[in-house]
Amino acid sequence: MFSSLKKKQKNREAVNYPVDWPRPVKPGHSFPRKVNDSVFELYSPEGQHELDILFFHGLQIGSYKNAYIETWQSGSVIWPQNLLPIDFPRARILSISYDSSARRSRVQGRMNLSQVAEVLLHDVVVSAAVGENCPVIMVGHSLGGIVIKQLCLEAEKHLRAHLIHRNRYVKKFVKHLKAIFYFSVPHGGSELANLAKNYIPSPGPMLDYLTVLSVHTEEINEDFIKLRNSYGWRAMAAAESLITKIGPFRAVVVTQESASRDVDAFVLLEEDHVSICKPRSQEDPSYVYFKDFVNEVT
Repeated sequence: MFSSLKKKQKNREAVNYPVDWPRPVKPGHSFPRKVNDSVFELYSPEGQHELDILFFHGLQIGSYKNAYIETWQSGSVIWPQNLLPIDFPRARILSISYDSSARRSRVQGRMNLSQVAEVLLHDVVVSAAVGENCPVIMVGHSLGGIVIKQLCLEAEKHLRAHLIHRNRYVKKFVKHLKAIFYFSVPHGGSELANLAKNYIPSPGPMLDYLTVLSVHTEEINEDFIKLRNSYGWRAMAAAESLITKIGPFRAVVVTQESASRDVDAFVLLEEDHVSICKPRSQEDPSYVYFKDFVNEVT
């Protein structure tokens, strides 16, 4: 199913919630629940969860504060919170927040990728104990996929440095990580990012990682390929085929060539850069491919 290039039509249908909707961690508990500054719990079952699924948003032109929800939301449907528990009722579903602002200001857009990864290593792996007792799947949209790679490289760096106070958590994280799913991640950069650097006032350092021929991103790609192969992590990518309208720009933000690098499976969907990670129902192709991938690797 995943080995060939395919293009699916959109199928927007209403969400049908089952009678036996999985109960949250506590009766009456509301989601999302803030775990720490970087981690928000969108769903967790009663008792011990059996799978961790993490979502990483992409670059934001303005504030990134609500991107951990809005990236995955279409209308009233936040699919990691509303749809995934139907198919994976024993999973803990987390959404990750980090400074991804394209603009540099006094309060945001000042951190580079290494600094972000260092913060996330603590907040995600140590504080939230992701992967401590169960398999891990990570999901990235656009820049979020590059952040995932850097987080994994940061984890490996800590293991090699023998940082004892974190190694117990980090060892379990890299051991239990099973796969990564990319939604329109520009592994080879995006021409739009190159244009945006000249358009956005005071561009922040995160924008550099999305440009074509970025030396930093190429280094990340090369190191991550080796790391992924050594641990046997699976990877699948879904890419857009429709033009996206962003301000004055009209373009396919991430090309097939850029999105399909270093993956085991690839699919081309009839979506744009924004809608590709916003399925409205369990029948949407983007949701079906993701669900089947998780079932295959766990």
